[in-house]
Amino acid sequence: LDAMTSKEGSFLFNNFLLVIATLAILLGVFSPLLYGREFKAPWFNSWGVPAGILLILLMGAAPLLAWRKGADKIFFSTLLKPLLVGIAGAGMYILFYTKNFTISEYSLGDVLGEIYSVIAVGLGIFTTAGIIQEYHRGIIARKTAYPNENYFFSGFRMLLKNKRRYGGYLVHLAMVILFIGYAGNAFKQNTSIKFFYFLNAPEKNEIVYSSQDTGVLGNYQISANTLKIKPLVSGEDKNGLNIQNVIVSHEATFQVKRNLKEFSTMVTERRF
Repeated sequence: LDAMTSKEGSFLFNNFLLVIATLAILLGVFSPLLYGREFKAPWFNSWGVPAGILLILLMGAAPLLAWRKGADKIFFSTLLKPLLVGIAGAGMYILFYTKNFTISEYSLGDVLGEIYSVIAVGLGIFTTAGIIQEYHRGIIARKTAYPNENYFFSGFRMLLKNKRRYGGYLVHLAMVILFIGYAGNAFKQNTSIKFFYFLNAPEKNEIVYSSQDTGVLGNYQISANTLKIKPLVSGEDKNGLNIQNVIVSHEATFQVKRNLKEFSTMVTERRF
């Protein structure tokens, strides 16, 4: 091995990473037999997500690296442009994320998830830019040999002639889409807001609670108004009331403001 950062070095490290990940998965699967307890999803995610990020880094860098040469030898000619595109893409993703979603403030795991999401998206864009660069270089080389072919036809003929290399790049592109899909889990946010109500004077067919509580969620201000609890008769037989055809409705009304301006009235209901 002439250089650890050569193409063959990246293949070797990739194989080590896959073998270690396989052993770790087996350990997790057989954890009830080995340790008497089952390892849940957080245990797998604690090492699986960093391993996946390393994997996508190798997947993006390996096609750009040279045989028997270190990355420093070809950095400016091959690696620099995709790397800059990846950094710019990660920066744009951060701006979009902070503008449209609230950043976690309470859970370290949530914060790590958001950081992993940014890294995964940046590396995905880096990998995609590297693939496009390799396709472009291959097409330009073919057009030099066959000047009468147009750009897209040259790309199609190049793909058919060297399916192993350029078809493999398409597999890499599919993996990038998969990883970015996983990174999208950072958009899932579960936030609980508690509202306190006080009982109004009882009415004939319903119990009404009122509230003056307000909660904030990102750019939205949610104010609780009323909570109505009332029985409903299900089915067509309205006269034959019994415990099987009467359900209870909980209906809550909220006033929603966005950026401190009136936005909408929200009505939620649960039936039991």
